[in-house]
Amino acid sequence: MTFEVLSTPLAGCELRPLTPEACQQFLHWLLNNGSPPQDTLSQLELGWALAHCDDGVTWGRWDSRANRWQLGCAFDAELSPSIILDRLQELRLFGPGGEVLLWRCEAGLQGRLLRDAPAAGSADPENSPLRPWDQERIVRGNGVKQSYGNFTHVADRGGAEQLLPLAVTKEQLTGGKLRLVVRHYFQQDETGAVRIAASRLVELRV
Repeated sequence: MTFEVLSTPLAGCELRPLTPEACQQFLHWLLNNGSPPQDTLSQLELGWALAHCDDGVTWGRWDSRANRWQLGCAFDAELSPSIILDRLQELRLFGPGGEVLLWRCEAGLQGRLLRDAPAAGSADPENSPLRPWDQERIVRGNGVKQSYGNFTHVADRGGAEQLLPLAVTKEQLTGGKLRLVVRHYFQQDETGAVRIAASRLVELRV
């Protein structure tokens, strides 16, 4: 698998496009029908999956003991649909080190890899206005409907439901303790203005 480095670098990260072959390889790996591109798992620490499909949302988690992905559709296929290319809109495989993002287009799958990298040219990266910034978003839900070991069927007051890839309690949900961590990367234009240029998912955290 080969990448092309984008012409405009971002501080604190490396952003590269994926070849169509690599996109297919990542999808097959998620479906436990193959292996990921070489060294990807150790570099990115991919441990979570989030797929938006035409008929719903499916979460997944990497089972290091079994060396395979666990997907919500294995527990409730109506709530968490099977991941099929023709129905897939967007797929994120993510972890502490980086994220693989795939999306469906007319030509098939396209994708990009976004991973952390040391900030170049900064004597004090911790105080740089371009340093990456983590945002914690509260995961919606106020009730547990059913538990499946490492997956939990949750619902919110508006009636929305999802099958989360974590064992969580009602108290954790209502207390806002379940968070999705999003990391933002910044870019500065010729006027000195700083804006978010790219974002990725990092982890689910209780």
